[in-house]
Amino acid sequence: MALVRSLLDRGSYPFRSGLSPFLSAALVLLSLGEASAYTLAETRGIGARAMAMGGAFTGVADDPSANYYNPAGMIQIDDHRSQMEYVMVFPRVRLNRGAGPGEVYLDKPAKSPMLSIVMDLSRHWKISRRLRFGFSGYFPQNFKSAGQIRYGTQYDPYYPLYGDSSADQVLCAWVNAALEIFPWLYAGAGFSFGTHASDVTLSMAIDPANLQNVIERSRVVWKMTTEMDPVFGILIKPLPRVRVGFTFRDSSKLIFAGGLKVEALLYDRSRDQAVPFAFPGFPILVPIHSHWRPVQYALGASYQLLSNLLVAFDLTYYDWRAYKDEMEKPLNPRMKAVWVPRFGLEYYPRPELALRAGYGFKPSPLEQQVGTWVNYLDNDTHVFSGGAGLYVNPNNWFKHPLGLSFYYQLSYLVPRTFQNVHPDGLLLRSSGYVQSVGGGIQMGF
Repeated sequence: MALVRSLLDRGSYPFRSGLSPFLSAALVLLSLGEASAYTLAETRGIGARAMAMGGAFTGVADDPSANYYNPAGMIQIDDHRSQMEYVMVFPRVRLNRGAGPGEVYLDKPAKSPMLSIVMDLSRHWKISRRLRFGFSGYFPQNFKSAGQIRYGTQYDPYYPLYGDSSADQVLCAWVNAALEIFPWLYAGAGFSFGTHASDVTLSMAIDPANLQNVIERSRVVWKMTTEMDPVFGILIKPLPRVRVGFTFRDSSKLIFAGGLKVEALLYDRSRDQAVPFAFPGFPILVPIHSHWRPVQYALGASYQLLSNLLVAFDLTYYDWRAYKDEMEKPLNPRMKAVWVPRFGLEYYPRPELALRAGYGFKPSPLEQQVGTWVNYLDNDTHVFSGGAGLYVNPNNWFKHPLGLSFYYQLSYLVPRTFQNVHPDGLLLRSSGYVQSVGGGIQMGF
């Protein structure tokens, strides 16, 4: 893929002047091949309360965002609950080549609404155990676009954990059910879904200096799979103030089959009509993958230290070793598996007011790359977060108090130096930060 981009940039192909628009279109398709890992759920989290607590929620999981963190925790939710939130992400990642000035490489914001619902099925079915059904989903505002386009040489830097921006464009959803096995043991299971846009129209023009009297039409069409991957969780209450949870999330990737269809008509002056003309080498089909997600094992615990103070801890294992590039080849060397610790606090100075804080450390799974065409980059990341929640029920209008939650998250990318596969050999140094803010409302019904 990178070699093709290099040849096109240097002009080492036939019919450059006449067919360059078509080959440029092919280049655009090929440039979509870089597989960005993660979705907003992995890079930021789900739920303003959980994100404010640093994502340490596997052993808490007592609001609708349990659909993602630990579906077994939905048993702790009384009645039907809904949670509607909005997330905004503002990345600012810098790259220095040698001693040169830094350039902003990732600076496109992501904006996404989120919805979570938990239904208490025990209210409608006569069963001896508590039973819950839940749904959560991210609905990125820009999910209708087909992908982030990289147009340049094979030496351009690429962040496989973020793609070309952190504006993830996949629609993600989680559907789960949870059952109370014993009063102290809950289990939940379900599926995560991922899907993407399927159609993009691309307009091009023929160089009139080389191919005259040409009417050209083109269309870029994407087909993809909608992935469905299992999720499983358990929650144990060994002591009145202690909860322990475990969650498994399987790996996932979206597969694209992209193609370029070109129709051209040549105008025949002698017959005063258009004659179809087929360009060699078209249509093309480019199978790629995108938004890869590793296998995850999360272990979490929470302790009600005081009546108004909750302490939580998570440790998540991410197995990145199966990650492949857009050519379905493992990186050289492969990525490594990493452990990510997270801590969270929730303090109630008053019954209607909650203050939250959290911290997490994400070591980079990316080794120094060798024998590759692409400069892959990534950084260790410190994640600091905080937020607040307000619970109100004016005039007792609602069955349960309305929960208003807000959070702020700062991800600091520890500066890191990489060898450069470019012939100039200048060292690459990446650094920066990503800010995320959001909030929403939770209500019972």
